Amino acid sequence: MKVIRVPISKVKLWEENPREASPQDLERLKQQIVKLGVYKPLLAFKDGEEYIVLGGNQRLKAYRELEHEKVDLVVVKATTQADRIEFVISDNDEAGHYDP
Repeated sequence: MKVIRVPISKVKLWEENPREASPQDLERLKQQIVKLGVYKPLLAFKDGEEYIVLGGNQRLKAYRELEHEKVDLVVVKATTQADRIEFVISDNDEAGHYDP
């Protein structure tokens, strides 16, 4: 896995992302990022000179609100809609459970 760092201005949200965060969830996510730092790259595919996020759309929103200038990405080959959906599902898989 190769992680690259790019200007946040070159990174776009995937318009077809089915997930949405409430304002409260986004605020909680921002607080986590401030407390823990950035420890997980976004998952994206290259589209011309830009990158489209498949995994981490809510984090990208949080990074923008926190005024990050650059973000870390893992770039995947996702040329078809089926490829993109497969990556999105895999990245958001909630397999397993938490044992309180």
